[in-house]
Amino acid sequence: MKRSRIFLILIIILFLITTSFAQNFTKVIEIVGNLEDSMTVKFAREEQLRSSEILSIKTDLASLKKLLTKAVQPGDTSMVADVNTGTQSIVDRIESLEAKTNDTTTTTKVTDLSKLLKQLITELNIVIEDEKKQRIKQPSYTISGQMRHRGELDGRSFIPNARTISYNLLRTRLNMQFVPVEGTTIFFQLQDSRLFGGGNAALTRGAQDGMAKNIDFHQAYFFLAKIFDSPFNLKLGRQEMAYGKQRLISPTNWNNFGSTFDAAIVQWSSGDLAADLFSAKLIGNQTNTFSENLRGIHSTLKNFYSINTDLFLYFDNNTTRITKGIDKGKSRLSRYTGGVMFAGKPKPFDFDLEYILQRGDIGINDSAAINAIEASLFSMTGNYTISEQNKLRVGVLFTVMTGDDDQTKGANTTFNTLFTSTHTFLGFMDFFPKLLTQYGIQDLALQSAVQLFSSLAVTFDAHYFALNNDAPFKLSPTTSTREKKMGYEFDLIMTHPYSSAVSINGGVAMFIPEKGMRYLMGPSAAYWGYVMTTINF
Repeated sequence: MKRSRIFLILIIILFLITTSFAQNFTKVIEIVGNLEDSMTVKFAREEQLRSSEILSIKTDLASLKKLLTKAVQPGDTSMVADVNTGTQSIVDRIESLEAKTNDTTTTTKVTDLSKLLKQLITELNIVIEDEKKQRIKQPSYTISGQMRHRGELDGRSFIPNARTISYNLLRTRLNMQFVPVEGTTIFFQLQDSRLFGGGNAALTRGAQDGMAKNIDFHQAYFFLAKIFDSPFNLKLGRQEMAYGKQRLISPTNWNNFGSTFDAAIVQWSSGDLAADLFSAKLIGNQTNTFSENLRGIHSTLKNFYSINTDLFLYFDNNTTRITKGIDKGKSRLSRYTGGVMFAGKPKPFDFDLEYILQRGDIGINDSAAINAIEASLFSMTGNYTISEQNKLRVGVLFTVMTGDDDQTKGANTTFNTLFTSTHTFLGFMDFFPKLLTQYGIQDLALQSAVQLFSSLAVTFDAHYFALNNDAPFKLSPTTSTREKKMGYEFDLIMTHPYSSAVSINGGVAMFIPEKGMRYLMGPSAAYWGYVMTTINF
């Protein structure tokens, strides 16, 4: 009857440990009681079983007993998992015994005992899962950050013998992330943005500026996962936003202060399909009803026939009223921007196609008549990887944004790039679409990249720029002409990973003007260069 005593001890220990799981272990205790009876009654005649197999089962039971007598805190899920493993081991032994015995009565008894032990395993699994759901993790926090310095030599003047300007930009960010409970995240990002020798960061507008003297919360938001046990997540507060290739909405990381949005985002995903629904206030206060807002939905479908597809619709407006003219009292802007993007990587090629439409109504100033918006953007990129080993790639890029000869008459056909920087797409010298914005732009570029060494990557791009619509240029007080051709830009960029925390990035660029740029800016070539060091911690 030693076996019975072992099981009795097992029952007592299991009872003591599982009192903190009373509701979950009610059935378990009953099953263990049945096991004790089974061992006592069904195997009273040990001579019916092989002594070696009996010894093996006793050994497993003894190991399980030692496991249960360890000083384990009640409610420790890992303990329950270990008990589960030990019980499974006993089941394996009993099934081995069942396969080896020829006695029908004994086989039946062994099978019954095996079923009971398997039921115990099932109940233990229930306890494990319940504990996982109920367990509350200890609050955690993470502190990280980035310091970035960029020195620039700015010779973007087309006037002969013009002096080159040099300046230094420093941006420091400190990130603090707190996770008070599972599924809840609070994030703060302090930012100091400064020009060496200057007192204020660059200014833009509203929620997206750097106007604090110089330190401000660049981001401050909270994130709730699966709100009310639904498939939706919520992210609310001042935050960076980036969608698709970031042609329209991006953090504009190149500039020294970046862009953020005071926004609420509801996120949903299922497999390869995801969607964000968002609403952001760009400018507004508590004293009037006039504001600038951005709302939209952006969806992504991945790996559909090996192609990723983005489909989106945004709405931005300015509710400031027209003060004069036939449209007095109407809002200055109501604009819809919708589009689709396809991207794929059929090796050794990769490509993306993007088409965007803008529709709505706009008044270009507070006294102009409201005009319809009818603008568009088309872009395509194709690359060919020559060598995977050194990442040698060549490619072509073509982009066209519609423009307008006269924004005061008829529909306004000038495409607006919304809340992003075109630095990545339209040349590192950032001339377009800032210059002569209303006339639109065409860009044809040849691109190349190579990993020269393990510690040095190089890219070289050559752009040809032309306006999408002829622009008027005054040649003298009495003569003028119209022109599209703007010129050629060449960008050479090198990146060196100095260490796991430090990256050094530098480049030079040159612009050779064509007729339009000569009429507008001057006849000489323009130059620009930079060295940027980024430290992440």
